[in-house]
Amino acid sequence: MQLKSSINEILAKGNTYTSPNRATGLILTATVAINNNYKLLQFVGRINCTTSVVKCGFEDIIVQRRASSSGSWSDYYQFDDDIVDSYSYESIKAVTTNTGYEYRVICTLYAKKNLFSVQRIDATSNIMAW
Repeated sequence: MQLKSSINEILAKGNTYTSPNRATGLILTATVAINNNYKLLQFVGRINCTTSVVKCGFEDIIVQRRASSSGSWSDYYQFDDDIVDSYSYESIKAVTTNTGYEYRVICTLYAKKNLFSVQRIDATSNIMAW
């Protein structure tokens, strides 16, 4: 998939999450963002965890849309979970969209150290209209 903007440019538009308690949290930082690439909604996510994490990524990645800024959000598309065997990861996904809507992505940031140590944080991307 060719991006018209660099990954870092897209992530700069997104929302960044930092663990409120770095002493006990597994997820150090994460950013989720969307971009409009000629009617393709591009989701870009980056997650950085402590080096003790063995799996990380994004769960329940849902594209939502609404007709106006005062309207309510409805689910438009759901991507498969994107979990890898690593302590850091960058995910890029795309779906075709329609004009005349505002879009965002909601997802769950995921990190697993072992069977008893898992962290999940709900995350929301920036909002874009096209």
